[in-house]
Amino acid sequence: NIIGTMSLSCFVLVVLFAVAVSSSPLGTSVSGISSGAYMAVQYEFAYSSELVGVGIFAGGPYYCAEDLMTTALTSCMSDPELILLSVLEGLASDWALAGTIDNLNHLKNHKIFAFSGKKDSTVYTGVVQKAIQMYQDLGVANITTDFTTDAGHSFPTTNYGIPCGVTDTPYITNCGFDGAGTCLQTIYGNLKSPRPAVEANIKSMSIAQFIPYDLSASDISMDSTMWYYEPASCNGNCTIHVALHGCEMTRADIGLGFVKYAGYNEWAEANNIVILYPFTVKAYLPLNPKGCWDWWGYTGVSYPVQEGPQISTIHSIIRYFQKAH
Repeated sequence: NIIGTMSLSCFVLVVLFAVAVSSSPLGTSVSGISSGAYMAVQYEFAYSSELVGVGIFAGGPYYCAEDLMTTALTSCMSDPELILLSVLEGLASDWALAGTIDNLNHLKNHKIFAFSGKKDSTVYTGVVQKAIQMYQDLGVANITTDFTTDAGHSFPTTNYGIPCGVTDTPYITNCGFDGAGTCLQTIYGNLKSPRPAVEANIKSMSIAQFIPYDLSASDISMDSTMWYYEPASCNGNCTIHVALHGCEMTRADIGLGFVKYAGYNEWAEANNIVILYPFTVKAYLPLNPKGCWDWWGYTGVSYPVQEGPQISTIHSIIRYFQKAH
């Protein structure tokens, strides 16, 4: 049966293509702290068909700021009662129908981890809870939260950083809580116990080839160099996870502190996961003096959709590593 054979061949090609663009073996995911959490959520909504989950550390719902820095600094940080989820959900639905972000139904299969420190007075727990409510409204059921750790506005680790409960540079705190590990295990299920990270497996590369629209890294307030952790055992078959730092956590602020000490690399070493660490830079044109990821519009109105220059850059980086793994 020629038609049947052709149909089977087409089906096989479609399956092979799907495998090729989704990182093997566990699927691609993204997480972030503060502005990095907002960007992680934005990226997840934009490319939900290509991800399996997200980790949100002190971040709020998709498109929370609605293009306004004033809203970002009020509703989306300390006044969650002002966040109108019905509006945000309606806009996300409209953009999904228009094809500027993926179909929202893909989110239903995602696994979500959300963290908010009890002593975080920068991004209130209520803001993170708004993000959780938005996921629930959109039919997402696999959600794990931790709102009980005495952390400030920071990324929690088991044994590195400033005292838990303090909000200060490098915004990595010693809380006896493995934020990175909890995030990765929520998304991927039972993983092998972490192993010591290998310094030689921390590598860097230029992102120039990934930036769209003939722009430069400085044009979109991104560092021209990114870092990544790649276990030697990968052999072209590693899972991809993107970890996004927060404001005032750029290289100029804390060096490679987030890359080396957030806790992702130890889990990556044990479980054949490549951790991608793109960076922002501080800038005054565009206006980004604290080196935040763009979650209010300093790169332009397309920032929360697939055409957004930072989202597009991250997507191209992920595709590059997916082809290699």
